[in-house]
Amino acid sequence: MSHLLELNDWHLSCYTPRGQCIYQQAAAAFAQADQLVFGDQALAQSRIQPQTFNVQYLSRLSTETLPRKIGPAQNYADLIYYHLRSIQSEHTLNDLVIAAPAYYSDEQLGLLLGIADEAGLNIQGFVDSALGYAIQTRTDTQHIFDIGLNQSNLSELRVEQGQIHVGSYNVFEGDGILGIVDAWLHVIASAFLQTSRFDPLHSAATEQQVFDQALGWITQGLPSDPQVSLDVDGHPRKADIPHAALISALRQRLSIAEFTNITTLGLTPRTNSVPGLNGLLSEISGDVVNGNANPKALLAAHEPYTGTGANRILQSAHSASANSAVQATPNPRSETETTGSPATHLLADHQATALTADALSTYFDADGLLRPGAEVLINGTAPTSARLRCGDDVQLPDGLWVAIRISD
Repeated sequence: MSHLLELNDWHLSCYTPRGQCIYQQAAAAFAQADQLVFGDQALAQSRIQPQTFNVQYLSRLSTETLPRKIGPAQNYADLIYYHLRSIQSEHTLNDLVIAAPAYYSDEQLGLLLGIADEAGLNIQGFVDSALGYAIQTRTDTQHIFDIGLNQSNLSELRVEQGQIHVGSYNVFEGDGILGIVDAWLHVIASAFLQTSRFDPLHSAATEQQVFDQALGWITQGLPSDPQVSLDVDGHPRKADIPHAALISALRQRLSIAEFTNITTLGLTPRTNSVPGLNGLLSEISGDVVNGNANPKALLAAHEPYTGTGANRILQSAHSASANSAVQATPNPRSETETTGSPATHLLADHQATALTADALSTYFDADGLLRPGAEVLINGTAPTSARLRCGDDVQLPDGLWVAIRISD
């Protein structure tokens, strides 16, 4: 049976045939002593060592020569090859179905086919990734908004005769996670300059610290009173960052006007994790719905074509594609609120385990909150809050659980 590899340069993700995520890292590469390092570890060097860092190879997907050689890689295709090899060596992959956004051309996917073959991977076919985020809706047309590191994209899905089809799409270059973080870096720098006349972007070391904390607001959640702390040559510096200024920078950075008159807008978990974005989109769109990743639906969409060559599939059965984890908006609640009651236990195989149990102490603290850096995925993506809510799908290295609440 085939694994599923989803192409997204923020979350390059690999799923088992049962839909369990076994790999999710940024498509970022860094070379040190001629050795390549990929993923979030590479992102942590992006501002310190920019000359030996690259984060565009998956979004470009070409044989274009790199501006500067990175380790053994001389072009973007080389970096894709070595990244695939690193995933394969860690998880012993063979057959793959590729989930790819509509903006990849057939020529680019053909190139990926050859790169994967060189890496010892057998691509069975391609499925449009938007199908895996389709939502239950009464309308025949919906749009799915997804985001990566370098860009975001909007895909139209249409329901016709029980099938859901991928229609038109838009790509917003520069409107990705890195663009948002860069906009926030300027807000942070302005706050430091106003309070202490210190520019944290003047030094690569402090810029990396600011970058890491700003990115953390997306992966772990934005506090109501955000603050940035820096170590400057052994001396601590802090600045309070105006929450409103961050949301204003987000509004200016993204192409929000492009979403006017959309009746039903589905947000992928990646998009929904960007603080304030749901609220901004709700101001101009109709229903804004938070969907979950559904890798099994993508594998099911490809299943009828197994053994027929590396086809590109742009439709699937509507009932198999639409996921039911829906939160409709306009949403009058504050950004700090989430759906569902706070969870107290994890349920698997009809057995409930308390979040505070010793068996889960690697992932949760004594208060039942997620530990920083814990190897956990919530609803198929990185956690955006330390507190679990009832109904959350919780993926630990040893299996998939459901968050529940048991009253005293």
